[in-house]
Amino acid sequence: MICNSCGKNKATIHVTELIEGKMVEVHLCEKCANEKDIANKVSFSLNDILAGLMQFTTQSDEMSKQLKMRCPGCNLSIQDLQKKGKVGCAQCYEVFAQFLLPLIQKIHGSAQHFGKRPSHVDEKLNIQIEIEKLEADLQKKIEAEAFEEAAIVRDKIKFLKKKVSTKKTTRKSKTSSESNDANKKE
Repeated sequence: MICNSCGKNKATIHVTELIEGKMVEVHLCEKCANEKDIANKVSFSLNDILAGLMQFTTQSDEMSKQLKMRCPGCNLSIQDLQKKGKVGCAQCYEVFAQFLLPLIQKIHGSAQHFGKRPSHVDEKLNIQIEIEKLEADLQKKIEAEAFEEAAIVRDKIKFLKKKVSTKKTTRKSKTSSESNDANKKE
């Protein structure tokens, strides 16, 4: 969706307002939203929203057992998560995945992140995603006993893994040589 204001950039901020009884939707890019000071006009607590979306009902013994779960990393319970609207540590995402994934999908429309990344990460990440897809494809070909096709896919995976590891060492080499150059200049 394109920004309603500039008509150029991708709209990342979507505001719905009731004006004189009519619902008006405005879609803005980050730059235009900052120019119009939209972030300061919208007043709500993210914690309140998350807590409201996480209203769980205990309908069965299984559900009540799940509601008694605690994160082994930070000892957070699902009730604490509901109240705070925040996880306590990285392990919480795994422990409470069955509760968080639907919530994340409801809020963002997807459980996969599509936001901004540093440019040097893009290529490496794309290669890793490609490797994951190829590994799933390889497994299917092995199960289907299509061994010649599986060998081709296996070779592609090896090539991509080698490419990723080469990029890591190249990046480390550049970083260390850049720091050596900086030390020499001092």
